[in-house]
Amino acid sequence: MHADPRVVVLFPGAWGNLAPKYLDFWMANPEKVFQRFFGNRVKVIKIVYSGASMDEIVQGAFVQLEREKVTSAIALGYSLGVSIMALACSRRPDLFTNCIKFQGDDDGIGWAGYLRGMSALLIPFVIALFTGWMRITSKRAVRRVFFTGERLQDATENQVDLVMTHLCPNAIYPLLELAFPPMKKRIPSIHIPSASIIGGKDIFYRKVRERPDQKVYSFPNWGHGAILEYAFAKQAIWNALIDFGFIPKTTDESTQH
Repeated sequence: MHADPRVVVLFPGAWGNLAPKYLDFWMANPEKVFQRFFGNRVKVIKIVYSGASMDEIVQGAFVQLEREKVTSAIALGYSLGVSIMALACSRRPDLFTNCIKFQGDDDGIGWAGYLRGMSALLIPFVIALFTGWMRITSKRAVRRVFFTGERLQDATENQVDLVMTHLCPNAIYPLLELAFPPMKKRIPSIHIPSASIIGGKDIFYRKVRERPDQKVYSFPNWGHGAILEYAFAKQAIWNALIDFGFIPKTTDESTQH
């Protein structure tokens, strides 16, 4: 059993950082799940990325956590935020007690996920090579990336529009460090209890390699946008927390192991 953590640190994906507008949208369900699980005993911190490289982004995260006087925390990363979280955990294993990898992997996107992603994002990627910034402006691309799998495949136009207004632009270089296999930064192994949550219909991540101290939770019908569904986020995160040994404040929510 564990004492209740004082802090949960959320590392958003590539499209959900830079400003509260994006952070609050993409991290809304994980934040709600942790607050439901731990009640008022937990403080949730959302990392705001800054810097031109992964190293600078992680260093910026440490500055933010030092400012918040964090000494012990659970970490959750989503999508490419998992790689940033993993690098932070490898550098400060004393700071993080557990980590949850929500539809992402320590080493970023593999070749299969990269090729599937490029089939949906080729035009934004090519434009980014000239402008230095990657933006998704096509509803079709948004649907292919985020609205696949259970429930999400039937998203309304309003739901797609809402996601499009919360896709922040990305500087291309740190994105390549995270997503382009030949340029990916190698993340040192982390040795803290970890949970890896993956979806069988995720455009980027459908498999993760086995790692020490990591349990994999596979949901065959989930797509990359599963984090947008509270029921999905709750099921996966509660399972991980309970398996870590934490005890929920409430017992009226069911999980399916």
